[in-house]
Amino acid sequence: AAFVEPKLIHGCGKVAHAERLDRGGRSDAQVGELLAHAVDVARAGSCYKVLVAAQDAEVAACEAAGFKDKGLQMIHCALSHPARPETTLSTLRMFPLPMGEDSPYILRRIAEGDRVGALKLLAQLTEVGEVADDAFNSFVALARGSDSLLTCVLEDQASSPPQVIGIATLLLVYAGEGSRSPSRAHIEDVVIDASLRGHGMGARMIGSLVRIGMSVGAPSVVLECSRHNEGFYIKQGFRRDRTSMALYL
Repeated sequence: AAFVEPKLIHGCGKVAHAERLDRGGRSDAQVGELLAHAVDVARAGSCYKVLVAAQDAEVAACEAAGFKDKGLQMIHCALSHPARPETTLSTLRMFPLPMGEDSPYILRRIAEGDRVGALKLLAQLTEVGEVADDAFNSFVALARGSDSLLTCVLEDQASSPPQVIGIATLLLVYAGEGSRSPSRAHIEDVVIDASLRGHGMGARMIGSLVRIGMSVGAPSVVLECSRHNEGFYIKQGFRRDRTSMALYL
């Protein structure tokens, strides 16, 4: 299955994901056809990139199709999750952040006034490109009403005025139209301000997004990381699942 993810980075670009590339008994040529379909979906959606989570046996076929090794896909599986969740991303009101009652930090839904702080953070991760006010506000409105997309910011309320010091996105994937529960959740574009790293804020934000994903019915949560960051995510309850492969269009 392939789906398109809206982004704030790359000028509010879009990325196509091939959700699970399972070789089964397929030949390299048949795997190539699946990849070609994912690329067609990406081009039709004006995406700038296609991502594939490949098993070891599929890496060579991905490379033959022009995909490059991007790192690892890590997975966190739920011990339990609600079969019929009572809430959705769009109706969610509580964003748990286990940092103590006296902590000045809160995790909340992204808002129109976060443009400058959010884009500065994302620029520490990758190329942001030109994101005008109207494009940013359109993304915020899309995320606010979506049951598949949640972008959160970590805010330091002790600053005057309060400062956005972290950002991350949770993306839900559904097996098909009419499905009430997601088949998987993705954590994307996690950034903590460089001046504040090393104090556990990233781990707490990721842990909160894992709990949110599972509270709305996702049986597992995945994210992509570089190989040298694998140990950090293992400490957060993730394990290596597949190789993340990318094709830029």
